[in-house]
Amino acid sequence: FLNIFSVSSVLCSLASRFVFPQLSLEGHGFWIVGLSPVSKARILLTKFATAFVAMLAVSMGLILLSSHMLQVELLLELVAVGIAGFIALAVCAMATGLGAVFMDLKQTNPMAIVSGFGGTINLVLSLAYMFAVILPFGAIFHLFYNGRIEEYHLYRALVWAALWTLGLTLLAVVVPLYAGYRSLRDRDY
Repeated sequence: FLNIFSVSSVLCSLASRFVFPQLSLEGHGFWIVGLSPVSKARILLTKFATAFVAMLAVSMGLILLSSHMLQVELLLELVAVGIAGFIALAVCAMATGLGAVFMDLKQTNPMAIVSGFGGTINLVLSLAYMFAVILPFGAIFHLFYNGRIEEYHLYRALVWAALWTLGLTLLAVVVPLYAGYRSLRDRDY
């Protein structure tokens, strides 16, 4: 689980550094995007989908490589791959949505955009989500490997942890993207 934590931390920092400032880096030319016949929702979802595909490739590659190197059992590897996929999805959605909410078209320095209030909020929320997803699975496997729960209870607990992760991910995807869409829709160009 330290491996999953490490890969997830890399995903959070990559999303904060490269995905969050995407809309702000459009700069003074963003009015062209705002006046284009493409809807604001499509612009936002395109940026999200592009970031998600890239982050998913990075996360799956790192998790599969490190799981192979650590020679973990199949169930743990599948859980790690699932966690990494959900984290990539949620972190990209948060970075894209919050990037639209805290868009600063006057700033040209990407590091200033990332280190501002919105970038800090994005990183903190991404890390909080990451902890909230990884900790239940880590606790379940810790109890199982120490002989405190039986295999039958392991699978039941994994189902509950997966449902928790699914609900939390749904919240982490829908709320920021909707807030980002509303921010783009209501903005004057």
